[in-house]
Amino acid sequence: MMKSGLCMNVGNCSNANQQKVLEIGVGEDFVCPECHKSLLDYTPRKGPPVAGLVVGGLLLAALAGAGWWMYSTREAAVEPVPASVVEPMPTPQVAPPPPPLVKPVVPAEPSAQPADRLPPCGSNDDVRRRLKLCD
Repeated sequence: MMKSGLCMNVGNCSNANQQKVLEIGVGEDFVCPECHKSLLDYTPRKGPPVAGLVVGGLLLAALAGAGWWMYSTREAAVEPVPASVVEPMPTPQVAPPPPPLVKPVVPAEPSAQPADRLPPCGSNDDVRRRLKLCD
């Protein structure tokens, strides 16, 4: 039975520079035949891992589904609306400005007395006297 190994003496050994896999017998020393340095044990890969293929397949399926969904929603949004359905937008009506909050001052006639003026004080006007409205 043979053991496989790689020489790691890069720069000083042509086997290491070429990354050549060396086959050494079981009873022999596990060293490079050219430079006589020890070899690194080498076990070749047997193939791609099954888990990696499953994960890659699921990722590809998810990307394909997302692409299909984006493409199908884009088509629905791009459909043109028939001209018979389109109605012109009504023009907005401009409201008249609101009336002013302050009433304009109208000068009163000099001969007219204001309506809220009290009549002159009488003998029974105690409330007015207390408020000092009468002389």
